[in-house]
This record gives sequence, structure tokens and C-alpha cells, in this order.
Amino acid sequence: MANTTTILECILNGNLEEARVKAEQVLNGESTATAVKENKTDQEKPSEEEQSTSTEEQKPKSEQSKPKPKSQPKPKPQPNMKSYIKPKIYNDVKSCVENKVAVLLTGEAGTGKNEMCKNISLDLGLDFYFCNAINDIFQLTGYGNADGEYVKTQFYDFCVNGGVFMFDEIDASDPQALIVFNSAIANGYFDFPVKGRVQLNENCRFIACANTKGQGASLSYVGRNQLDAATLDRFVMFRLEYDKEVEKKISNNNTDLVDFIECFRDAVNKAGSLQVITSYRAITAITKLENIMDLTKLIKCTITKHLDKDDIRCICNNFNTAIDNKYVDALFKLGGVRK
Repeated sequence: MANTTTILECILNGNLEEARVKAEQVLNGESTATAVKENKTDQEKPSEEEQSTSTEEQKPKSEQSKPKPKSQPKPKPQPNMKSYIKPKIYNDVKSCVENKVAVLLTGEAGTGKNEMCKNISLDLGLDFYFCNAINDIFQLTGYGNADGEYVKTQFYDFCVNGGVFMFDEIDASDPQALIVFNSAIANGYFDFPVKGRVQLNENCRFIACANTKGQGASLSYVGRNQLDAATLDRFVMFRLEYDKEVEKKISNNNTDLVDFIECFRDAVNKAGSLQVITSYRAITAITKLENIMDLTKLIKCTITKHLDKDDIRCICNNFNTAIDNKYVDALFKLGGVRK
């Protein structure tokens, strides 16, 4: 306050230069005092580390030393085998696969070969890989693209990671393309484009599926090739037949439908010259649609879809007359045959 009065007196007396000097002195003195005050305040503030330590000390002792919980890995999903009905040969095929014996699984279309292979891989806790019929070796081995990068296949992943590899429709594949497949089974290694030689994982298991026994085309399967003897020699062969218990399961225990399907197959065999496949797929379709569609139309588009009236009549003439239900009635109606 005294300094301010002195400055005013200098101004009133006309000593402006002296007033300017005194004003600068006052301003410099206030800035210094402010800086000292701020510095003192900063020194009194606790650091972040001190604050953290203080907060930790305020916690109960039981919480201070408590470690952070570690994230637990998600459990691997377990296979649901309850809904799957195992065919009679299931355990034998599984034993071969488990002991690294290559299996050739043959059977009519729609007998459940693929489903059986998938369930065996689940049962053994192994990953499942597959390929369909191949006409070119690169469908199996993969290839190098224009940039020199490797375009891989499921077969490559299988060789590297292990698991169950199902070669579906192997009898519809090019026999020359199968020769390299033989080497993987026999030698335990495979030469891939770009990647070069790859040693097979110790958990590799092989299953091949076919509609024929590898001896070439038949009247029902005209698009099948004869397999090389060296290819057939690599496998243990099992035949998967239609199973009545499986048919009951997929038909919701409709015994009338199951009995009709079995008698229909027998009648076709007795007719001799007819080539008709009546698989689980037909049973599934009838089960889903019989309460929606006219049954006679349904039998026509699922069971007798490629038969003419004379063929149906021939089947009806060989039908077991002990079976009598609505499905038989629909078949006889299509054939124009009185029971």
C-alpha cells in the first residue's frame, strides 16, 4: 500500500520517470512472491505414486495382497453323441481309425457314411476335415498363385494339424489324382506346392467313402471309376448297410413307414432289373411332409420319382401282402394295382 502511495505522489509532483521505475519494482516483487507461493503449493501436493500408495494403505489388509484373477480358458465343447444311433460296424471302424489304420467305408447312397465319420472324429476328440471327389490333383494339394503365395486346402491343414480326414466319393475321383494321396498314407509325409515337403502330424487319420467297392461303375452308380489296386490295398474295407434302428429314429418311430420302406426295397430286389435307391433321405422327406402334402403325390416324388407306371406295377406285384398301411395303399394307387 505504501509503495502505491509513493507512486501516486511522484505522478502528482510530475516525476513520471521515478513513478515508472517504482511501478516496475512493485510488479517484479509481486511476480516473485507468486512464483514462490506456487512452488510451495506444488511441493505440498502428493505425487501420483504417493496417492496410489496411500489409497492402497487405506484398503483392508485382506484386499491389499489379493492377486488379480487369471482368465480361465473356455472349456472345449464335448460331442453330443446321445442323438446319434451308432451303426453295427461303428466300434470296429472307430478302432481302426483310433489305431491309425486307413478305412474305406462303402455303402449305398444315403446310408450315413459322412455322419458316421464326423461322429467318430468327435468321439476321438479330433478335428474333422474332408474333400469331395477330385478331378485335379490341385484340389487336394493346393497351388501357388500369381504372387507366389500358397493357396491351401483342407488336406494341407489336416496334414499340419492332425485330425480325421474323410475323402468322400473317392470312387468318383480321377484315379491318377489319387496316386499322390496314396503316398501320404504310406509314407507319412507329403510334397505340397510352394511349401515343399510336410511331415504329417502324428494324429492324422484317414477314412475314404465310396458307393462301390472300387471295381468300377455299376447300373446304379454309372459315374464311378475303378480304383487302382495300390489305392485299394491301403485301406481296410467296411460295408455300411441301411439300419432299421436309424430309420425308426429319423421317422419318429413311425413303424408303418419303416416297414413299408423295407418291403419296397425287397420288392425292388425281386423285380431284378430295376435300379432304385430308397435311402434315409426319402424317409426324412416323407416324415417332414406327410402332414402337408397328399400322400400319393409324396410317395411319387420321393420313392418312385424316376419310375414309370409299369415299373411301379412290377414292384407292387412283388410286394409282401402281409404289410398293409396307408403307404402301401398310396404305392398301389400309383401303380393302378388293386390289392
